[in-house]
Amino acid sequence: MKSIIIIGEPRCGKTTLANKLYDRLNCQIIHGDCEKISLSLAFPELNIKVNPKFVKYLEILLRKQQRDSKYSVILESTDIKPRDIAETFNLDNNIVICLGVTSIDYKKFCDYIIKNDTENDWTKKCSKDEILNYCKEYISNSKINEAECIKYNIKFFDMSFNRNEKISEIIDYIKELY
Repeated sequence: MKSIIIIGEPRCGKTTLANKLYDRLNCQIIHGDCEKISLSLAFPELNIKVNPKFVKYLEILLRKQQRDSKYSVILESTDIKPRDIAETFNLDNNIVICLGVTSIDYKKFCDYIIKNDTENDWTKKCSKDEILNYCKEYISNSKINEAECIKYNIKFFDMSFNRNEKISEIIDYIKELY
């Protein structure tokens, strides 16, 4: 049984997709961002940052869950980059997709985030200027990720527009490989 790894920049739909897959496929979900926050709070002396050791931790956690669970596992994380997938994860045992935003203006992306923010979204507490700056960064990083996905033969989905339709398309794509 293959696991599903969803990577990409913040606010591109990773958690939404993971939750929809959970509903359809009865999988367990590992939220990489929550793992990082939990480790940082429990062990501040470790100074957990995005680094190869944290990526390796997520890979070990995924392998353990794959081995010990009767269900498939979904790992979603902002901290894993396409080159990390190629260097650290077994591509034969996992379906890997990368989400990004490469075709949208950063101001429109900002407006989309503000319009669709819920109380649970961390950007809800940010100013519009902060979100604008994040959006510039996320679009730039998405373009880098897209290029790396091509290099490492990882499926990239541009989530700039028609997000609900795109999520349905991704679910169909995953079901074909599952």
